[in-house]
Amino acid sequence: ELNKHGMPDWLKYTLAELVAEAHEAIRSFATRHIHERMNLETIETCSVKDSEKRARSTVSLRDIQRVFTFFDFFLHDFSIKLPKKDGEQKYHQAMFLSIAIVYYLRLDFIYRQELVKLLESLYKPSIGIVEMLQEAMDLVVENTIIPNGIAVTTGLKENIFMTLICSLTRTPLMIIGPPGSSKTLSVNIINDNANGKESWNPYYRGLVRLQSFHYQCSRSSTSHEVSAVFQKAVTRQSTLNDSQEQCLVFMDEAGLPEEGKESLKVLHYLLEGHMSTRSTVSFVAISNHILDAAKSNRCVCLLRLEPDIGELENIATGILFGQNTIGNNISIRCEDTSIECTEFCKRLCCAYMYLLHDDTKFQWFESFFGLRDFIYFLKRMQISTIENNSFHISLAEVIKAIEFNFNGIDKQSFRSLAQIFVDYIFGRNVDIEEIFCHQVKVIMNALETHNNFQSRYKLIIDETDDDSIMRLLSIMGIVQVSKKCLFKFSNLPDDSELEKNHLVSGIKYTAAQGGFAVLSRTDLIHECFYDLFNQHFRNVQN
Repeated sequence: ELNKHGMPDWLKYTLAELVAEAHEAIRSFATRHIHERMNLETIETCSVKDSEKRARSTVSLRDIQRVFTFFDFFLHDFSIKLPKKDGEQKYHQAMFLSIAIVYYLRLDFIYRQELVKLLESLYKPSIGIVEMLQEAMDLVVENTIIPNGIAVTTGLKENIFMTLICSLTRTPLMIIGPPGSSKTLSVNIINDNANGKESWNPYYRGLVRLQSFHYQCSRSSTSHEVSAVFQKAVTRQSTLNDSQEQCLVFMDEAGLPEEGKESLKVLHYLLEGHMSTRSTVSFVAISNHILDAAKSNRCVCLLRLEPDIGELENIATGILFGQNTIGNNISIRCEDTSIECTEFCKRLCCAYMYLLHDDTKFQWFESFFGLRDFIYFLKRMQISTIENNSFHISLAEVIKAIEFNFNGIDKQSFRSLAQIFVDYIFGRNVDIEEIFCHQVKVIMNALETHNNFQSRYKLIIDETDDDSIMRLLSIMGIVQVSKKCLFKFSNLPDDSELEKNHLVSGIKYTAAQGGFAVLSRTDLIHECFYDLFNQHFRNVQN
């Protein structure tokens, strides 16, 4: 592969050694990780040889092939500005970026550091691998229009960069991360920006237009459905000019289909073209967990973990104050306490991290709440206008934001949770017992915000067997439930399939009309509405 580029022999050997060492390093990391995990989870001691055997499938020859696909791309179609860039340095830049995409970004933080240390011990570039990757990501992100109120974190940068580069090179990509880690958001941002010659930004006008073919996975997904989406994209691509437009298959929640049904096994065939020949369409899948080796080996993998405290603070600052105010001296008045902008965000994030990692009193928190709840909590407190570099937020507003987004648990647990947030914000113990609203009042306040695009759908956990809560809300005039807006599943076996179809159609129609809907006992059809529940809406003309 390197012979065709006309570079000196010593340079070819150096670059080849970097690829080989990176490839073997991943296997070494996997062996160590598997050995540690198996020793923790089994009584019998796992041998190193057994770990090595299991780790062989972590990387394959496909990864080496992808390195050279990206090497050609970065050599001819993508370039970043480097000091004293010479003829040899462009090869180093292309190779290091390729290795970063294929090997570095699939690792967690600790293993990433180890890989960089290993590679830079073999060859020390004028600019570090991490810095080089950061320059490349910044080039893409700075030319990408990102909606206001979204924090430009390292995680979002990696997601956007990888989605664009893999789509342009038609290399399949799998983004793995917990809920709320900007996976779907990044794909939507790229779709909104990559409009070819009609793009808002000149940078994207020089790239192909991406046409997305979306497939929402569920536990009941079938191989026929997956194959049909691919076929649709391939057929569409055959009518387009490859140099101007590129079709992209986007598979959301790829970890949901049941492995026993093997509904995603068809991907083995559909993605195989990326090994020997380039596929005609691009592919991006997102999942909350890594898939089996047969599927993950056919993709470049990007691992996104829970954000650390620094990244979480950037998210909080971006949501509360917008990117334009970061670094400005904004002060927050919370009752009689004055707090600087950065300190206020830090206290909110520390409270969330404490609850997330406490394994005693709040050990249930991690399994019930997540990053998405914290983000909507911040949005609820968001202030759109800041006057004289200061804004006021009352203790009651803080409690209301907590009631909206960290509720649904028993009364004592909720009040303990709220106390943690308030104590962190004020830096001292604050009595909040008299501020809490009655549950009915919380529901009323929540329903009043349903026209706000940043509001969430409301989930009421009714522990009764006869929908007493809905009748109570109807009697009190809080919710007007009619036959048109009530969708309730009867669980009668004879007509269950027909009833499912009827309910799904009714809910879709109500959502399209922007109406009010009450879903009761509809667990069996919730998988039909992931996009709706996640509020994955797109702006369309008119």
